[in-house]
Amino acid sequence: MIARALIFAFALLALVGCASTPRATLSSAPHAIDLQTEQRIATMHFRPGVYFLDGADSTGWFYRAPDRVLEHSFGGYWIKHEGGIFLARSDGRLRGYVDWAGGRTKIGNISSIAVRFL
Repeated sequence: MIARALIFAFALLALVGCASTPRATLSSAPHAIDLQTEQRIATMHFRPGVYFLDGADSTGWFYRAPDRVLEHSFGGYWIKHEGGIFLARSDGRLRGYVDWAGGRTKIGNISSIAVRFL
C-alpha cells in the first residue's frame, strides 16, 4: 500500500512539470468544459463528457467530472476518485485534479487536448 502511494506520488511529481502551449487567458469562467476524448495522466483516466463548474479559488476554476476520475491500480482494478479539470486564471492552461488527502491536487498538463468551452 505504501509502495503504491509512493509510486503514485513520484508519477504525479514527474507530470506536474510537463509543458505545452498555453491557451488564451480567460476573463471569466465558462459554465462547462466538454472533454472530447479520454485523457490519461499517469494512472488517472479522465473520461470524455461535460465537466461542470464546481468551484474556484484565487488561481482558477474547478470543473467536476461527469462521473468519477478512474485510477488504474497496480492490482488490476479501478479506484474511483472525485475530481475533474482545473482551468488556470492566469494563462488558461488545463490540468487534471483529484480530491486527494483532504484537498484538491492538480496533476499533469492537458492544455493541448480537444475541448469546447460551454
